[in-house]
Amino acid sequence: MRSNFKAPIPALLITGDISVERRQEAEARGYEILQKPVPPISLRAIVCEILKPQATVDALLASAAPAAPIELNP
Repeated sequence: MRSNFKAPIPALLITGDISVERRQEAEARGYEILQKPVPPISLRAIVCEILKPQATVDALLASAAPAAPIELNP
């Protein structure tokens, strides 16, 4: 999705894999990572944090909306 939209779309990886390699791979790609089991309060906190910068979401919505109203000729 990031490459298709050319935007830094937030991502979260929840995994049971505790390997150092998996953590390094996720971090290299810019993903937040949580290891199972994830307490609900931790999940909520990280989701709130990665969604905090609304500029990305606003930019995506603006690019999807038409620039001007579409006029229909009857």
